[in-house]
Amino acid sequence: EHLFVERERQLRVDAALQQHARSAEVDRLSKFFANLVPGQDVRVLGPVSVSRGAAPVPLPRSRKVRALLGYLTLAPAPVSRSRLCGLLWDVPNDPKGELRWCLSKLRGLLDDPDHRRVLTPEGNLIALDLSDCAVDAVEVDRIARDGIENATSEDLASLCDRYAGDLLEGIE
Repeated sequence: EHLFVERERQLRVDAALQQHARSAEVDRLSKFFANLVPGQDVRVLGPVSVSRGAAPVPLPRSRKVRALLGYLTLAPAPVSRSRLCGLLWDVPNDPKGELRWCLSKLRGLLDDPDHRRVLTPEGNLIALDLSDCAVDAVEVDRIARDGIENATSEDLASLCDRYAGDLLEGIE
């Protein structure tokens, strides 16, 4: 009877270890695939682009929309409307109207029904919430801050795959 109890205890320990190993493997694979196919991907290294999963999202032809997307993607804090108008429009037509138009295009590109990514926390400030998106330049910055010598070969391979050229290429 003692051998039977001991064998049953050993089987429970083995089952628990196998469950833990499966759980760790599932976590590792989930992280790996989350990096491969993010919900939304914004690229600013090379031509500015947005994709959902593996499908590219067509961008408007407007270079101003692309420049606004690139600038807000990299801005460390919300940016005032007047600052954006001064950066992107040098003609006295209606820069605020142009900015509203560009923001409506960005909302169409980035916002989901359940998640607004183009934010106006105060009426005058504009920001992007890309916390659930993969952003190539942010990933390069993270790896550089952590130390390139600490990066895994998967991290480095991912960076090489994602690097498509100069910052905001094609936006003059």
